[in-house]
Amino acid sequence: MIFESNSTNGLFLPDRLKLKAKRKYEEHIKTLFKDSLGTGCGIQVSFSGNQEEEKIFKIGENGILSFSYSSKWIKENLDYPTLLNNFIYLFGYTDMQYRSLHVCRESQMSIIEKNIGIKGKKEYPAGIAFRLYQSLAEMQIVGYCIELEKFNIYLEDIIKWFFCNYLKDEFNVKGFNFNKSSRTATYLEKCRNIAAEIDSILKQFKFWCEDGKIDDELLRISTEHMFIKDIPSMIDKKYIYPCGKDYQTITFLLFSDQSIISYIPALPENYNTFNDLLIEHEVYYDMFQEYQIPSINYLIENKLIKLDERRRIISYREKFKILKELHEHNVVCWNYIKQYRDVIVELEKSGTIQFSSSLFSKPEQDYYNYLFNKSEFDNGLDIRNRYSHGTQRVNENQNKQDYYIFLRIMILIVIKINEEFCLKHSEVIE
Repeated sequence: MIFESNSTNGLFLPDRLKLKAKRKYEEHIKTLFKDSLGTGCGIQVSFSGNQEEEKIFKIGENGILSFSYSSKWIKENLDYPTLLNNFIYLFGYTDMQYRSLHVCRESQMSIIEKNIGIKGKKEYPAGIAFRLYQSLAEMQIVGYCIELEKFNIYLEDIIKWFFCNYLKDEFNVKGFNFNKSSRTATYLEKCRNIAAEIDSILKQFKFWCEDGKIDDELLRISTEHMFIKDIPSMIDKKYIYPCGKDYQTITFLLFSDQSIISYIPALPENYNTFNDLLIEHEVYYDMFQEYQIPSINYLIENKLIKLDERRRIISYREKFKILKELHEHNVVCWNYIKQYRDVIVELEKSGTIQFSSSLFSKPEQDYYNYLFNKSEFDNGLDIRNRYSHGTQRVNENQNKQDYYIFLRIMILIVIKINEEFCLKHSEVIE
């Protein structure tokens, strides 16, 4: 905790003390696990020239998650739009609501993982599933770049095409600029360049949202530090977030594996959640024990479930669907669920959800702050600040790893900005 934490007004932590704590920690870990085999898990990514399927996923007996992608399919689809779409449809960087799947999601953490160990007050909850996703995403982009370079295609060339050609040709959006790294540059030079370009692109998008154009002179004189959360959206009510104590209680009862109403002694099987129980069985009010009844009544009062003439429990499936999405992702994108308008209006009136607009959702904002700086989280990677301030490690291999993180985030920014213009364009057509 000492070496990961930042100083506060009540506790000053000198850099030398933090370094001493870090070295002592590493010494203890090395000693403690010297003779321990532990339990293994891992990720394997490969690209096959003989594979017909676009992708194949397998779980090995040794706990290795194996992802294989078709080099043949990539070779046959080298147009830039498809090469960018591969990050969504082939590698799964986002879901179909364009929510980044690389962010930490507490719904993927077990109750033990959430509570075991020593955690700081400002610690990003980087659990096991999160770390596996990071490993997968990094190996995907490294392998993909190697495949593309066989055809003399570099990912930064595609990014430049997106901002300088695609936006202009597709949406008549002019003025965006991306300065790609030299192909012969060192990874240190590439990191410093792309870190600056990420800031520049986000600032360009902010100006476009505010002014409907990008003023080059304004961009050149603008030195104000920009926070991820302050980057606006062109879309009104873009995101839906959960709020209120009722939401916490409701989603715990419906979707938590610790819920007291997910178990009925009379049934032969156990289910992880109350939601699973209702899907798999006909469940009646009288099946529940006395201690469970107040929770069932609470759900009835809040119009999540109802009883039919036989006292069978019937769920409001559309509400369940929206709440489950919120429980799993902590955000829902309004533009993709408008068929549930009446349910959304009801949930908003009850104070269970609220709307907000920004380029990135709150989970994405937290994730980027974790990667880029330590403004929000003491255990952040701080990669942008390290390269901006010249405090990066003197290690070209580490610079290479950091470069691919920058490149991955740049791709996610491309996806989000493309979504913005697509949604705005569809509004104009409507």
